Amino acid sequence: MRYVVWGAGHRGEIIHRILGGSISCFIDSNPAKRGVPFCGKCVISYEEYRLSGRQEVVIVSSGMSADIEAQLEADGIPYLLLDECPPEFMGFGLQTAERCWDSLFASVHDHAALYGVSLYTLWLYERLVARGARDVVLICHDGGSLRIGRILALAENCAVTSMACAEQDGRNIYIC
Repeated sequence: MRYVVWGAGHRGEIIHRILGGSISCFIDSNPAKRGVPFCGKCVISYEEYRLSGRQEVVIVSSGMSADIEAQLEADGIPYLLLDECPPEFMGFGLQTAERCWDSLFASVHDHAALYGVSLYTLWLYERLVARGARDVVLICHDGGSLRIGRILALAENCAVTSMACAEQDGRNIYIC
């Protein structure tokens, strides 16, 4: 999946460190940051992003997410909130987490279900599939809201199920 990060600051830098090449650009409200590369990516205004017609999920890394959320909702743009992720995605304990992720990936088996649809869950899903895990699905916990539907529409080959179906299928369920 391709992402755009709203916030060319410390949190945006952390997300770039984790997602790397999956990020196409940054959005920032500060005009002084626009046009200047950040983490090797361009920084644009929200208006420029909106008018471009791009089909990417916006990651809101800003601490002022309520106003940004309202704007994205009004424009029907899919977004994920950094605040819905574990603290490692915000930089707290990131180095320790990076050392543990390989063992985490090794412990998740085929026929798994990841509970929740967040940036963290999608990242785990993508890493597992890239490492050869088969038959991994996401459990959508909020009844499939419009926001989650917009995100999943951009996720390539991502299967979604319910908790009841995952249990009935005998999947290993991982709470993310």
